[in-house]
Amino acid sequence: MVSYILASIVAVLVLVVDQFTKAYVAANFTLATSRDFIPGLIDLTYIHNDGGAWGMLGGYTWILLSVTIIIMLVCITLLLKYGSQDKLMFWAIMLVLSGGVGNMIDRI
Repeated sequence: MVSYILASIVAVLVLVVDQFTKAYVAANFTLATSRDFIPGLIDLTYIHNDGGAWGMLGGYTWILLSVTIIIMLVCITLLLKYGSQDKLMFWAIMLVLSGGVGNMIDRI
């Protein structure tokens, strides 16, 4: 039971950190600039991408939202069917759902 609660908390924290990071960058960077986050390892670059991965389907927000909703519904179905039987499956689905919610927030 503790693992399921921890997975839920981690999924919410991932969503919060994702949204906070995006809000911070939007408020403190100018478009197309980069800054060291962890010098020599990670840089943050502020760009706009209205598409999916690598800009695919740019301008087709309705398609991307539809795909996200379908994937999230499949995840919820899997969670209800198998989530209580397999802790790793529960963790994975919770993280996918967290990412889906983050993407929907960004697109809406």
